[in-house]
Amino acid sequence: MERKYGWRLKRIERTGDPVLKVDCVFEGDAIFPDYRSEQDNE
Repeated sequence: MERKYGWRLKRIERTGDPVLKVDCVFEGDAIFPDYRSEQDNE
């Protein structure tokens, strides 16, 4: 994500979840593109 979107990774936090073991915390606003709205327009 750091390379793809230019977000700077601040830290990694353990979640305690056996599937998603960590949360990655990024600096600033991390907004994901809404691919659903692109599909609706087609």
